[in-house]
This record gives sequence, structure tokens and C-alpha cells, in this order.
Amino acid sequence: MSRKVSVERTLGEKHPNFQVGTVWEGWELTPPRVGEIYVLFTEKGSVFRTSKVLQVSPGGFRTRNSLYSILVLQEENDSAGNVTQELNTAPCLMETPRHSPSGRQEPES
Repeated sequence: MSRKVSVERTLGEKHPNFQVGTVWEGWELTPPRVGEIYVLFTEKGSVFRTSKVLQVSPGGFRTRNSLYSILVLQEENDSAGNVTQELNTAPCLMETPRHSPSGRQEPES
């Protein structure tokens, strides 16, 4: 199950980029799990990662440095139980440059 969530940092030490009250929205790689890093693919195209999750509770989780609340905005079913990914299956044809015996690259014919 893929989930679009809103994650808010609700408690933690002072951080120059992630103040308490900072909110991220996006699709999580997996729900928070104890012992794993929590990963969120944000709506702005960036990736947000936490330190290892120490505790999970209804509505949030705790890491070594912070406490986060989670609000589920949308849920989608997929076959793997993770975020659905599109893959480009077109073959990639890379040509290897040809070199002459002297080591110089020869123009392709």
C-alpha cells in the first residue's frame, strides 16, 4: 500500500534547515519501521530522509533527533506493498568509441 502523507517535525533539537513545525508532503517509500530510515519523496521532487526510527506510535514516530507526526492524505494499493514505480523498458544502446592502434579515437563510419 502506497501512502501520500503529510509529515511534521513536532519536537527536536534546533536544526538550521528543519525547524520544529516544518511540514513535508509526499509519498513514503514504506511506513515508518523501527530500526529503518524513513524516506519520503516530496511533492517538490526532493527526497526527505530521517535517522533510524526508534519508536512508532499511532499518528507518528520518533527518531534519535526528532519526533514526527504523520497525517495520511491518500492510500493506493499496489502489488508490492511499496510506492509504485514507472520504469522505462526501452533498450539503451550505447556505442563504444573505436580506437586506432595509436590510441586515438577514430571517427565512426
